Amino acid sequence: FISTVRTMLNNGESLNLKIRTISNDNERLVEATIYWRTLGKNRYKSRKLNHLVRGVYEFQINPEEITDKGLEYYVQVKLKNGDIIKFPATAPDINQIVTLLPE
Repeated sequence: FISTVRTMLNNGESLNLKIRTISNDNERLVEATIYWRTLGKNRYKSRKLNHLVRGVYEFQINPEEITDKGLEYYVQVKLKNGDIIKFPATAPDINQIVTLLPE
């Protein structure tokens, strides 16, 4: 699903990730969305992922959107048959966490 999981960023660095989906029918995927929020906050921001080529999507969260507290995120994919897949599988209860390295 996510080829390289980032857990730390330098201050001022964007979070850039590529998502790879594998299926017999690449058209099965209807929608891919990332949800993120500042650690300790309740409200999520969301953005649709950019489709690059067959089964590959990407997203970027700019440094201006990342506070010194870091962030947590999860990715949700909706399939043509109505199924929803999330990364990490425990989302939104337990999300992927990204912290900033001290300067």
